[in-house]
Amino acid sequence: MLWKQTYTGRMFFPLAPDPAAVAVEDVARSLAMQCRFNGHVRRYYSVAEHSVLVSRLVPEAYALEGLLHDAAEAYMGDLIRPLKDAAMLYAGQERGILDWRDVEAGVQAAVARAFGVPALAHPSVKQADMALLMAERGQLLGDPPAPWGTEYVRPAAVTLHCWAPEQAEEEFLARFRELRGT
Repeated sequence: MLWKQTYTGRMFFPLAPDPAAVAVEDVARSLAMQCRFNGHVRRYYSVAEHSVLVSRLVPEAYALEGLLHDAAEAYMGDLIRPLKDAAMLYAGQERGILDWRDVEAGVQAAVARAFGVPALAHPSVKQADMALLMAERGQLLGDPPAPWGTEYVRPAAVTLHCWAPEQAEEEFLARFRELRGT
């Protein structure tokens, strides 16, 4: 099976993503149900809350891009960064392994087309994402056993709320409606 059924009952093909199959309700629900850091946190904290916070950290002109920057994860799940890097290395060695980043970029491009934002988010989104990552590390993980290579990034001045999935879904949808003016 090369497709998945979404929360709203749509068929989504990750290897041939169609913007018409993308629904904000699916994105909000899935990201609200996914815990950041693959659940290795002191308390539940969703990708949806992370996305809402990124959207609030960037200039308003890029807020929708910030909200949707991890939307591909709604259709693919999240692969932790070390494994994404390893998948890229193996794919580069022509071992027949699909490069996760290529698939993720295709899904993110379909999401971007569906909502009228650029496939490659503005640099302020990446900056906010990294600053929030460092704030999340401090509030959710504790001291790292080794450097992450991100110590040069100043943590965002935010307090994480750690919303329950239902609230995270509602907050994501409310922020989407706010940014779309609907």
